Amino acid sequence: MRRSTPASPRSTRPTRTRTPRRRSSSQGARGQRREGLEIFTKVYFPTGPKGPNDTGLSRKHILESINGSLKRLGTDYVDLYQAHRFDYETPLEETFQAFADVVRQGKALYIGVSEWTASSCRTATRWRRSSACS
Repeated sequence: MRRSTPASPRSTRPTRTRTPRRRSSSQGARGQRREGLEIFTKVYFPTGPKGPNDTGLSRKHILESINGSLKRLGTDYVDLYQAHRFDYETPLEETFQAFADVVRQGKALYIGVSEWTASSCRTATRWRRSSACS
């Protein structure tokens, strides 16, 4: 019968790898070929001192948030800009006009939603089909 030997103390020490440290998302786009990246960002939660315009999907918050995201990411546009939550306080018209302006300005290629209920998506779709927003 063969006896197993205990592991040497050296084998239990953490090892250092030669891989570079993971960069924070704010540094992720710098030094990379932009066309080779897909960059997504969301808007809804506070990005400022929690004033009345620092949260939600108001035009002011959407535009200030995209500008702040672009600056932090070190890029001139994102591939996908998402409405993180449905905002019951802001009219859909205001929200989607602001998103359309973000796309027209070239700051985002596509608009999306995250954590919206099916009912909220249907409401937005019905509004979009009946509006002149382009």
